[in-house]
Amino acid sequence: MRILLALLLAACGGVPVVGPIQVHRMSHESMVVLLNDEGRPVCAGVLVEEGILTAAHCVTFSRTMPIGTHDGLQDGGRFLDEQVVRVLRVNLGADLALLERPVGLNATLPLSSGDPIPGEAVVTCGHPAGIPYVCHTGTVSREVHRFDEHRLWFGIDAGLVPGMSGGPVISSRGELLGINDFMLDGTVVGGVIAPETVRHFLENLP
Repeated sequence: MRILLALLLAACGGVPVVGPIQVHRMSHESMVVLLNDEGRPVCAGVLVEEGILTAAHCVTFSRTMPIGTHDGLQDGGRFLDEQVVRVLRVNLGADLALLERPVGLNATLPLSSGDPIPGEAVVTCGHPAGIPYVCHTGTVSREVHRFDEHRLWFGIDAGLVPGMSGGPVISSRGELLGINDFMLDGTVVGGVIAPETVRHFLENLP
């Protein structure tokens, strides 16, 4: 079941938008933490209908992955609700992976039906440097480009650091616009896996 969005109609064109506070709340509800063996955050994942979507380089060749949620976060960054889920599928070319979604985690994000537009406002979330549940606001700074034959990407001006990988980039419509992937060397541009690549990955699950 997707998050029930309280949509506001913009004054011009009747375009549905979601306020920034709502987007931040949605990100906390729909995002999970991928943990290392010591129970510390290493990457992020986002709840979609098919499971938990993340970046493939976050799980490498693991068959299972420990996760935590915002509801289980305690002082000191520990997670009382830590549990181990199965890795269902990995596509190294697209740098996407799908994990099992435990029963009860239903706050899924809908995937954007369109491409990001340069100048469009976004919120990007993750667990930078092991700090759980951090979100940054920014804009789309580069239109969709082909990374290689397997992956399309676009750029945002909200810098990505270790711990942000696999986290969601959310549009002002409350939709999943992409997955945090990499940082362009020598720039402040964060590389995000584009919705078309995400859609192709999810539509071609075994």
